[in-house]
Amino acid sequence: MSQDAEKEARLDTTLFDSFEYQGYFWLPATPDRKIPGVVRFASSDITLSLLGMLVETTLQQLAVVGPPFKADIILGQAQNGKKLTLYECTQIGTSTTIPHGTGSSTLSAGCLLIGKHFGSKADLLFHSLSINYLHLEEWLAYKPFPPQDEEKDAAGETTTYLSRYVVPDKLNYPVASLGCDILIDSQMFFGGFASFHKESREHVALLTVKPAAKQPFDWFLERIVDLQNLLTLLIGEPTFPKRTVLYGDEIAGPGFTYREDIQLFFHPAHGKIGERLHPVKMLAMFPAVSAHFGTILDSWFAKRELLENVCDLFFGVIYNNYLFLQFRFLGLIQALETYCRRVQGGKYLPEADYEKIAAALKAALPTTTPQDLRNSLVQGKIKYGNEYSLRKRLRELLCSLEDDTTKLVTPTLGKFCEEVTATRNYLTHYSSELQAQAFKGGDLYAAYLRLRLLVTIVLLKELGLDEKAIRDLLANSHSRLAESARMGYTVYV
Repeated sequence: MSQDAEKEARLDTTLFDSFEYQGYFWLPATPDRKIPGVVRFASSDITLSLLGMLVETTLQQLAVVGPPFKADIILGQAQNGKKLTLYECTQIGTSTTIPHGTGSSTLSAGCLLIGKHFGSKADLLFHSLSINYLHLEEWLAYKPFPPQDEEKDAAGETTTYLSRYVVPDKLNYPVASLGCDILIDSQMFFGGFASFHKESREHVALLTVKPAAKQPFDWFLERIVDLQNLLTLLIGEPTFPKRTVLYGDEIAGPGFTYREDIQLFFHPAHGKIGERLHPVKMLAMFPAVSAHFGTILDSWFAKRELLENVCDLFFGVIYNNYLFLQFRFLGLIQALETYCRRVQGGKYLPEADYEKIAAALKAALPTTTPQDLRNSLVQGKIKYGNEYSLRKRLRELLCSLEDDTTKLVTPTLGKFCEEVTATRNYLTHYSSELQAQAFKGGDLYAAYLRLRLLVTIVLLKELGLDEKAIRDLLANSHSRLAESARMGYTVYV
């Protein structure tokens, strides 16, 4: 564990912090077999190191190489009394002393839940989930700390400085397509005990997902990613979950009730903190879309299945900064082709009419055609011959936009479609005759930015924003994408 790591998780601990818990751990089916150990949450993994084995194992069994031990659930009791549940665990190492047969084992876990024991996957049912995302406070653009006030005595000397925190309004958005409400909420953390020198406070914005009925754990995990993708689209830069809290059963206290809260820790794919992002550097901050945010949320979830493959490709490029530029370009091309195929269709003829042509083409193949070549033609060119080419798909998509919107992507529609198609074909096949036509260097990056803007525009349209509103967002934004579009893609980021 790093020197900066906390010994245990606090309420304000994030998914990018490190901590550990010492205690005893066991399988739900064998509660009497408790093994001492320590669970560590670090920058890249969740590991459970045990001074023993969760399942009784003989030396002969240890000598046999087989599939690793797996457990859906491992339970733990920390030294401070915290209840721990480790989810989706796999054994990654063992060591044994001979002849005594004592040893240790190490397991990796997918998630760590702090605050409650769950005996099985079926028990992982929750009432709601609150998520704090990177840049969420800046995106909402709400300042909860007004200027400091002073109190003076009769002589005019300052006696007291008053610092206030104004709780923002809680906003509730019913999402009929998902059968839940999504709330914009907040919380404030004090940075430890007040000292002689300083006191710190942290305003934390939250998106809370509250379904009509309890939902399983995996349902909430999907919502974390769905909302992350939506925020990334609106912000124009990657965002990642920072804090996640699940809420379970209602507990009756003396004269009051409260809902049990369970801290959830996991490692977001490609997650990193990065620098703070000012609202003016965002594509569409909340105040600019607040009037339509209910529609945006409902459309996002209503079209989740329709746009799933498009979003997988698009956000796979956006989140992964380590991809070479060529792969980023190809990923966005795939996203656009998939969008056109799923949303716009794109066939030359009705399928029934093309079947007649396809049958004639198959019949026209000479009998001397080698079987491999025949299969390639039948299953390739003939089978997909009725689908629009990339060149035609791009042209139709750009022509479907208003002229002022198309000009944001390219001032020369025909030339752009030809060069993008040639570049895609070259990067796919690396044929020498296409090399001269393909984008390279700065031109390739400029083309990547244009394609990224085009995907962003069509996704924003799917959320119910009209093109004039989208152009206004771009005109008022100083995001890297908007700035690049304004300057003719001569600024490379």
